Amino acid sequence: MLLLQKRTFTLLILTILAIMISADLVSAQKSDHRLRSKTMNTTAKGNFEVKVTPVKDDETSAVDGIGRLAINKVWSGALNGTSKGQMLGSSDAAQTIGGYVAMEVFTGTLDGKKGTFSLQHNGTMEAGKFAINIEVVPGSGTGELKGIAGKMTLVIADGKHHYELEYALGK
Repeated sequence: MLLLQKRTFTLLILTILAIMISADLVSAQKSDHRLRSKTMNTTAKGNFEVKVTPVKDDETSAVDGIGRLAINKVWSGALNGTSKGQMLGSSDAAQTIGGYVAMEVFTGTLDGKKGTFSLQHNGTMEAGKFAINIEVVPGSGTGELKGIAGKMTLVIADGKHHYELEYALGK
C-alpha cells in the first residue's frame, strides 16, 4: 500500500512538473556543443496542445520515486502534425526540486516538408527555476526531414503553448 501511495504521489508530482515545465518560465539552453558545428539557419514557430497522462508501470518497470507519463501533442504553425512520447520524472516531497527526461516522435510536416523526427528532453527545477534542454535526436529524421538537427524553446503566453524550433536540414 505504501509503495502504491508513493507511486501515486510521484505521478502527481510529475504531472505538476510537466505543467510547470510548459510554463512561461521555460526555455531551452542554446549553447550545446553538438549543434555548434551545424548552422541553424531556420526558425520554425507555432503552437501546440499537449495531453499528459500517467502510465501504469508493470512489475519489471516500476521504480519507487520515478513516475512515467504518456505525452500526446498536436502541433500547428510551421510544425503541423502530432507527436507521441513518454516522460520519466522525479521530485522531492515539497515539489521544489525535480527533474525529468522525455522522448517524443513528431510525425507531420515542418515548413511543408514531410517526415518524422525525435525530440529528446531533459530538465531540472529547483526553487522555481527551470533548466530545460530539448533537441532533435541526431539521425532521427525521415522522409524530407532526413538529416534534421535543431533545438527547441517552449513558452506559455496568454494560456497557449508556443514553440520555436531552430533547425537545419542536412543533405
